[in-house]
Formats: sequence, C-alpha cells, structure tokens
Amino acid sequence: MAVLAVIGYHASLRGLGGGAIGVTWFFVLSGFLITTLLLEEADQDGIQLRRFYLRRALRLLPTLYIVLGTFLVISLFAASIDGRQFIASGLYFMNMFSLVYPHADRPVYLIHLWSLSLEEQFYLIWPLILVVVRRTRTLAAFAALAVALAIAQRVLVAYDVTQSAWLTLPFFSMDHFAVGAVLAHLRRGSRLEAIVRVRGVLLGAVGIAVFDVLTPESTLPLVRTIRPSISELAIAVVIAHVVTRPEGLLARGLRVRPAVYVGGLSYALYLWHLPFFELFTAEARPDMAPLVRQTLKLGLPILASIVTYHLAELPLRRLRARLRPVSEPAVVHVAPALDH
Repeated sequence: MAVLAVIGYHASLRGLGGGAIGVTWFFVLSGFLITTLLLEEADQDGIQLRRFYLRRALRLLPTLYIVLGTFLVISLFAASIDGRQFIASGLYFMNMFSLVYPHADRPVYLIHLWSLSLEEQFYLIWPLILVVVRRTRTLAAFAALAVALAIAQRVLVAYDVTQSAWLTLPFFSMDHFAVGAVLAHLRRGSRLEAIVRVRGVLLGAVGIAVFDVLTPESTLPLVRTIRPSISELAIAVVIAHVVTRPEGLLARGLRVRPAVYVGGLSYALYLWHLPFFELFTAEARPDMAPLVRQTLKLGLPILASIVTYHLAELPLRRLRARLRPVSEPAVVHVAPALDH
C-alpha cells in the first residue's frame, strides 16, 4: 500500500496527489517491526548488535548497490547523473544532500533515497538506545522527545518555506518511527486490544489514510504541521488492527497472494522507480513516442524489481534467517517489504 501510493504520486497519476504520505506509513511500519524484532531478541538471548546490523546490511545493501551500479553505468551513456548522488545514496546521507551539496545538478535521479538514508540512521541509533535503556518510562520519554522535535521542525518549515531543505532531516520524521516503536511496546503488553476495541476506530483510520493519498498537501501552515501527526496515528491504528485481528477482513485482504507478492517487491520497486521515471520524462526523451516512453517508464522498474527480488533478495533471505534466533512476529507476514 505504501509503495504503490508513493509510486503513483511520482508517476503523477490522477487522484494520487497525496501519495507521498506512503513514506510516513513506511516509517511507522518500520519503527514497529524493528522494535518488535529487537524486543523479541532481547527476551531470547539479549540484543546482539553485530547480528542485527549484519541482518540489516544483507537486507538493504545488495539491492541498493545493484540499483546504484546499474544507473552509474547508464549515466555514462544515456543520462547525465551527478556523481555525488551515488556517494550520498551509497553512504546513506541522501536526506542531507541538498544541505551538503546545495548547488548540485538537477534532476536528482536518486532523491527518493532520502527516506532510506533516514531509515538507516534510525537503525543505527535505536538499537543502541534499546541496549542501554530498558525502562518503559525512559523509552516513553525518548518517544515524547522525538514527537516534540518533529512537530517543532514541521512548524519551522511550515511557516518559513525557505527552510524546506530541513524536511528530510532526521528530526522531521522521527516521530513516525517513535509511534511505531510505542506500538511495539503496547503490543508487548497486550494493550493493543484497547485501541481496536473502540467501535469505528478502524473505519476512521482507513478513511484518513484514503483521504491522505487522494488529497494534495495543503499550503496552510497549520495543516502542514499537524497532518503528518494525524496520518501516523491513523496508520498505527491500522497496524494494531491487523496484528491483533489476524483473521479480520483487513488482515486477510493483505495476505492474498498478489498483495504479498507486491509487498515482497516493494523495496526493489521503491529503489528502481524514480531513476527510470527521470530517465523517461518528456524533457529527457523528447523524440520518443509518448506510448513507448510511458511503457518503458512503468515497465522497466517492474521488470528490474522482479529480477532483483528473485535473483538477489530471496537467496539472501535464507542467509539472514540463520542470523535470527527468534520466531517471526505476525506483522512480518503482512509487511514483507520490511522483512527482517
């Protein structure tokens, strides 16, 4: 759901003006899943940082470097891609690209990888905090601080558009991860039932999610400030419902084979789609027939994702499984893109 919303937004599909909200969903999902995995590991034999980081490297790096290597070759023959984009993406500081390289060439083919850079920064910091701090109240204080800093940064950007380069910095989105982490703690204490038991709460959350995807971002400062917070809470309710009601209609819908397969492809799809979109814009390929251009623009990312998924990601999944001592949480089956 998250990746299709983002791709539809980047493809300028009619009616998906707010599809970039899919990134917010992914951050909440990621905060929930990673925290769940770490807490389960802590209950088994303690959090092993080396093992955790090795699993993340095996999950994220191969596909990323395949994509970067492919477009590095393409840039030599068919496109002019600023080499600094490859450095920032490969070293996970793409979310700071416009600050580090304020005069970089446009278009920025790999700008969408800012979200993966921010995720990696979360992966580096959050396990260290969990190793040192285990008290629920202290972790709640960290979550509250993340929310406060994120809202403060959103207020700054909403009321001063000249600060838009701050939008991709860690504090701007850390509340999304924090909400997911809090959700994982609530699940651990079997307190998610209280959320999903309230009649109509799921319907309201799904309604907000649909509204977010269909409605373009508002220019009103107040709305730009609070909308991400409402969106993260809505998707948290959806996650809570799926996890606590695995036989419910929503959870079963997410388990149908096509949905699971798209979820499996979603990491590769996210990596591949924007560079191909930029490669086949009307400005970049003015002499190409529109139908051919659109077919290549949409078809090549899908084809590349399928090949990458089956030849790189699936074989490495078996290797990662050997590095994981605990059983999979239920959410892995409805969020296979995040994997473990």
